[in-house]
Amino acid sequence: MAIAIAYPGDEDRIDSREEKPRDMHTHPMDDQLMAATAKGDQEAFAQLFKRHWAWSLGVCRGRMGRYRLAFLAEDACLRAWLKIWDNAGKYKCNGKLEAWIGTICRNACVDVKRGWTTRAQDPPNFVGLPNDDTLQAVGELDPIRQLERQEDTKRVRDALRLLTRRQRRIVTLRFWHGATWQQIASVLGLSVRQVHAVFLAALITLRRALKDPDA
Repeated sequence: MAIAIAYPGDEDRIDSREEKPRDMHTHPMDDQLMAATAKGDQEAFAQLFKRHWAWSLGVCRGRMGRYRLAFLAEDACLRAWLKIWDNAGKYKCNGKLEAWIGTICRNACVDVKRGWTTRAQDPPNFVGLPNDDTLQAVGELDPIRQLERQEDTKRVRDALRLLTRRQRRIVTLRFWHGATWQQIASVLGLSVRQVHAVFLAALITLRRALKDPDA
């Protein structure tokens, strides 16, 4: 069953204030949402994403900019949000969610930088991801190609059937056609933020199918 993460609004600009340190006071709702996410509540995770995606992307843009790899900021942030989903059960509901998310974002940026500098040998073909090895290193954001390397085309087809039509289009444009986030948004008539949200939901569904074929 596909999950949906919706991000309202069409404004794609990240306000410069999002690059600055935030007040790390967490709203009580956030701890409640994290507790629900830890139990696999997809709607709770969608609410967290809506509340915190913009500033977390700002953190990644600032950090990747210092690495002179700003074009990988969105991929780093998506990696971070996959980690948030995977590790929600490790969060201690202590009112410090933003600090926790910020740490995950910074660690994701380090991972992406390391993957880029140690594995990138060829010019990038899309959004700074030059080949399958680097793609896996910088974020493990391509479960489809992982399956293809295993020559398991049936599982590829079965996994894709779990996605909504919009999710399948975004995954296809991103992984098979090498489209940028901006290009995908233009083709589908969405904001870039909405594309990120749909893409993240698709990745979670695909990774779940990979780990548990009977899911």
